[in-house]
Amino acid sequence: MSLYSVVARNACWISSPFLENHAMTVPDEQSWTEDNILLSPNDYPDDATSETGLWPEKTDIKRFSNLSRWQRWKRYSIFAILLTISIGLNIVLVLRQIGLSSSAKSSSTYDGGHSQYSGLSRNLSKELKYHSPYWDKNETTASKLWDQLEIHTGFVALDKSWTDRKNLPRGDSFPWDDSKSIYVLNAFHILHCLQMFRISIVESHHNRPQSMSYKHLQHCLNDLREDAMCNADDTPRYTHPWPDRVTGADGQLRQCRDFEALSTWARSNTACFSFLHRNDPSWNKTARFRHCPPDSPYLPAIRKTYGFGDDWLPDLNISPSWSRSTNS
Repeated sequence: MSLYSVVARNACWISSPFLENHAMTVPDEQSWTEDNILLSPNDYPDDATSETGLWPEKTDIKRFSNLSRWQRWKRYSIFAILLTISIGLNIVLVLRQIGLSSSAKSSSTYDGGHSQYSGLSRNLSKELKYHSPYWDKNETTASKLWDQLEIHTGFVALDKSWTDRKNLPRGDSFPWDDSKSIYVLNAFHILHCLQMFRISIVESHHNRPQSMSYKHLQHCLNDLREDAMCNADDTPRYTHPWPDRVTGADGQLRQCRDFEALSTWARSNTACFSFLHRNDPSWNKTARFRHCPPDSPYLPAIRKTYGFGDDWLPDLNISPSWSRSTNS
């Protein structure tokens, strides 16, 4: 049932008692049609009398005419009030629907809405490139770029109260502040997986022994599949005429989030993580989280735990990626 039907039905229900009360003042001798009601007393013939059974006396006509106008005014007033309420309710429903639509858009990953955790939006246009320095023919150049990816930046320490509000599972407690939990941002974990595959590919190409475990590579492969299906990037990549490359998309633009902005957000919540090879004498779980920046509030706790002097600072020149700590 539409909102208009409900209002119309209510209008009839509200006005019915009013009409019944005033109908008692109308003479019983005659049933009046709408045409009769619209006539004024002067419209009736002078010889019309109540005895004829056709017309009531003029005094009755005046009284009935006055009551009819009042009755119509009241009826129209009630209808106008209900119509105003109906319009108001429809406006509220429309605005609510617009609000729900906007809310749904804000959660989308491709329409400029902000991400749930770091607040990033897809406001960066980037070209899809067929050729990239990351697979340059000069393998040394490409390897240097891959090694410079700061995967360790993706380890963050987040307030437990904040993660609870975001309905995140509790991570391992941050060793220098028990009010925080440790997390790895997904984008950085995906980059880690890509690094693992590149190492394996390069080693295979040069007939070197594989340093990456088969199980680790399978795990990363599945993570890449899940990430692609979760993001469901619907960018239509244009194709080249056959027999050229079937898929190219070279130079085509797509909307991206700013990875540097994500890195900045991660650094502001750093877990002070750095990669250490298991054969490193200083390796242990907690030692990986003692590589804080010089202005970190956690340095006093680290110095106290390890018996370092007040002037101790961590070595921040350790390789930032998995590529040189293959057994990590």
